[in-house]
Amino acid sequence: MTTMPPEIQHLRNKLSPAARAAADQIDIVLEVLAPHLKEQAAKIAALEKRLAEIESKGVQYLGVWQRAAEYRRGSMVTHDGSVWAAVKDIGPDEKPGAGTSWQLAVRAGRDSRS
Repeated sequence: MTTMPPEIQHLRNKLSPAARAAADQIDIVLEVLAPHLKEQAAKIAALEKRLAEIESKGVQYLGVWQRAAEYRRGSMVTHDGSVWAAVKDIGPDEKPGAGTSWQLAVRAGRDSRS
């Protein structure tokens, strides 16, 4: 077990033998859990950083859809007079409106030109 500060040890010594045994068991559990909790805290910190980066970007309009381009989730493009939003990461040749990778955001008006 790890060394505890003298003031904690002093308080612990005042406990009944049964309470001291329970405290010892709690210490063992905490020592087993500590590395896992640190690992989870590191994962949460990394996810919080990633989320902050994603949220800071907002919507990203990338102009007219390009056949050879790749698009990240959240990208928006214009295609055939309409505006489309990528609902997932999209590879080349995935044309807006041809599948489920794009979501129509703004439909072209009646006088739009193709």
